Amino acid sequence: MPLVKISMRDTNPAAANRDAKKKLLDILHDALVEIFKIPDFDRSQRLEIYSPDDFDLPSNKTPDAILIEITAFPGRTTGTKKKLYRKVVDGISAGFGIPADDITIVIYEPGLECWGLRGGQIATEIDMGFNLKV
Repeated sequence: MPLVKISMRDTNPAAANRDAKKKLLDILHDALVEIFKIPDFDRSQRLEIYSPDDFDLPSNKTPDAILIEITAFPGRTTGTKKKLYRKVVDGISAGFGIPADDITIVIYEPGLECWGLRGGQIATEIDMGFNLKV
């Protein structure tokens, strides 16, 4: 059940229209399904688009820079995370012409005791229905 937040400026080509936004969200979701092995229906994504005045970037980034934050259950290996990073960056770079160096991905992994799901149940007591150890 990864929670995905994508932040970028409104000048980014991925923010151009509904189709571009859908394509970006699909790149992220498809990578999570393939690499993290989440169920296809398990999709929770937010796209946050800012004016340049509201999204300051480091001087070594272009105005097309993207920040992707993924909050996920702990358990995936370092190798799996590396595969996810590569798949996402390659997909966004190929799909939108954004330089790979302009794409930053951060994964947060709060413990299962920090998740309240399915009507307020603690995640440690729920069968997720998929393997977290990939």
